[in-house]
Amino acid sequence: MTYTICYGLIFLVEILISVFYFETKFDRKVSKKILYTALILMYIALYSSRLLNLTWVNVTSFFVCNFLLLFTCYQAKIKACIFHSGILLIMMSLTESIVMFASSMLFDVDLLACLDDSINLIIQSSISKIMYLLVIYIILKVSTKEYKSENNSLSIFLVILPISSVLLMYAISYALAKYKMEPKYFSLLLVGIVTLLISNIIVFWIYEFTLKTHKRNLELEIEREKERSNTEYYELLNQQNENTKIVIHDIKHHLNTIKNLIPKDNDSISNYIDNIIDDFGINNTIDYCNNVLVNLITNRYRKICEDSKIKFNIDIRNTQIDFMSEPDITALLDNLLENAVEATSKANVKFIDFSINKRKNNFLSIIITNSVKEKVKITDNLIISSKKSKGIHGVGLRSIKRVVEKYDGEMKMSFDENALTFTTSIIFRIP
Repeated sequence: MTYTICYGLIFLVEILISVFYFETKFDRKVSKKILYTALILMYIALYSSRLLNLTWVNVTSFFVCNFLLLFTCYQAKIKACIFHSGILLIMMSLTESIVMFASSMLFDVDLLACLDDSINLIIQSSISKIMYLLVIYIILKVSTKEYKSENNSLSIFLVILPISSVLLMYAISYALAKYKMEPKYFSLLLVGIVTLLISNIIVFWIYEFTLKTHKRNLELEIEREKERSNTEYYELLNQQNENTKIVIHDIKHHLNTIKNLIPKDNDSISNYIDNIIDDFGINNTIDYCNNVLVNLITNRYRKICEDSKIKFNIDIRNTQIDFMSEPDITALLDNLLENAVEATSKANVKFIDFSINKRKNNFLSIIITNSVKEKVKITDNLIISSKKSKGIHGVGLRSIKRVVEKYDGEMKMSFDENALTFTTSIIFRIP
């Protein structure tokens, strides 16, 4: 019975460490429900392979299970799946060998003697899994691209826990080898060892979760600051445009007055003044719809598209978006158009179709279709970014999703592989 519990615990810990590694290293592409199902199947497969009591079968099943878990549940190519599954296998085998060798040297016993004693087996297995977790965590920190840019000084102090746990377990092993313990204390001792092992995993997991949460909150704060800046920018731009219109209007009157004061036989001066009056309309912003803020945002990206030689097709005449606050309109449209321009600028054929239309008097649809250079991966209705630094890019998409959810809208993203176009469709029910 003790052996059954021991190996059940070992496989559980191995799976938890694998998930910890994959969750930190890769983007998940399936729901939590599917992931949990895969973990249960992985546990059953590992435990079943143990019944054969063949080392090569255990090793193979561990590698295959990790490979399938990574390939089916995370964004990883086959070569990456093979490499990282191999890393896990090598590190697990290495830590087990080191722990067994260290135990044989410390207690002067045969290298495989611990396998004949259920108590020693649990203790040595717990030590090896803690060492395995520590090695995997160090690999994660060293190999993570953002490691140097993040403040991970506390990670150094975090390793004190597994090291002290290992020393404590070795002390318990030494005490058991030198002194006899009453059987009634064994259960309490084993519970303490197992709790210590699980506690190490939980502490590391919580620490990484806290780091991710802090990073996400920082990105959200940056995005909120960007939204506030954009809102202020459009407010100033609108005020500037209004002031410009007033000044131009007054100048036109002044020029017409000057024109009337010029002798009628001086046509050259009159024509010159007429040309100046006509030229005042060149740089005026275009009113695409009846919403001032939407016009400002659209005109801004029209200018950006002109400079980038992107064809910008606009159809927003039937816009009724006044049920949204101005900061939310800015966050939604500015992020949508910014992402579209960024993706289109890399495409061979550059175009963006932007439309806002009222449908059946109760619904407002926002549709942006843009050309792209390569295939776009979409998971859980969000783009899987190919950028090296995809944090801020993801925050922009989450900002869009936040506005959509706030107004009970529906968003759908689709990719046309033949036309190499990406479409974002958003529908709101008009209150």
